[in-house]
Amino acid sequence: MHGAPVDYFANLFEGHKATQLMIGRSARLSGDARLTAHSTYFGPAYHITEMTGRMGDQEIHSILLNCHVPIDLNSSSCATACW
Repeated sequence: MHGAPVDYFANLFEGHKATQLMIGRSARLSGDARLTAHSTYFGPAYHITEMTGRMGDQEIHSILLNCHVPIDLNSSSCATACW
């Protein structure tokens, strides 16, 4: 993700949902610490990403919500929230 070396990547499509699984490492997360991102897209409007990793001895767990809002017939904007 965003420059992290990828060890595993997969896509799964089920009806209106598309899911991506990425397992990699990140220098930002304590050298070779494992980074996992599990993203599910629910139609064209929004997707939820759950990310886990480590920074030193600290476990990191976050959930990201992206909402794509139509602006006109040809473009959209993105609003993001993270927990």
